[in-house]
This record gives sequence, C-alpha cells and structure tokens, in this order.
Amino acid sequence: MTKEQQLQYALKQALTAAFSEVEDYDITIHGILLNNSPLSGDDSESYPAIIINTAFPVPAGHKSAILDVQCEITVMSYMPDDLKRQSFASIKEILFNTLHDTEDWSEFEYTTKTVDFNTISIESSSEPETSGMLIVQPIKCIIHAENK
Repeated sequence: MTKEQQLQYALKQALTAAFSEVEDYDITIHGILLNNSPLSGDDSESYPAIIINTAFPVPAGHKSAILDVQCEITVMSYMPDDLKRQSFASIKEILFNTLHDTEDWSEFEYTTKTVDFNTISIESSSEPETSGMLIVQPIKCIIHAENK
C-alpha cells in the first residue's frame, strides 16, 4: 500500500468509526486510491457520501522525514433525500469533529504502515454547490505525517 493509500486508509477508518457511533446514518465513505467514488450524480443509493482524495506526499525539506500531504475531502448529499439539508450539515459537523479532535491516529492506521499520521489541518472549504440532484462541498486539508 502506498503512502497516499495509507493516509486515505487512516482517514477512512476514523470517519467510519465516527459515523458508526451515530444512529440512523447510512453514509458511503470512499478513498479515491482505495476504491472508486460514486460520481455519476444520479445514483441515489450511494449518497450521502464522503470522498477522500490525497496528493503526493511532499517532504518538508531535503530528505526530511516530515511529510505534508494535500488532501481534499468532498461531502455529497442527494437533495431529494435531504430537502432541508439537515443530514448534509450533520455530516459536515461530524467530519469536522473527527478531523479536528482526533489526537491519536495510530488506532486507524494500516497494520504494516510506512508512514505515521501526525495530524490534519483544515485549510479551507468552499460554499456548497449543486450538481444536478446533488449538493457538494469540497474541504481542503493538509495531512501532516512522518515517513518511517
């Protein structure tokens, strides 16, 4: 598993654990490098969804063990199922709390890891947009990790 995949794996595991604690949530969580995302736009069975996409890890300096990895996490909801956008807002709140409050990522990391997930910082998010029957919002993050 590549470093990017390992980071997506840890994020996916953390989000899966967070949403499993909330009753009445049936949410699809995808890592672009781990499994394909449902981007067709008309498949109401796949939404709401969270799509995790990471860029190539960039060392903090020459031969540095510290890595900064750009990450985009997209929240998608099927509007006819969420007319008041309540679940969309709830999903974003759970996502924020998971990214912001997780202190120890080691329990979510891949078993035979080659990268340690230190923390994640949320850089920016855009206004939610509609795309056909979907409401979509990307959130830009940076994953701070350490090369083992």
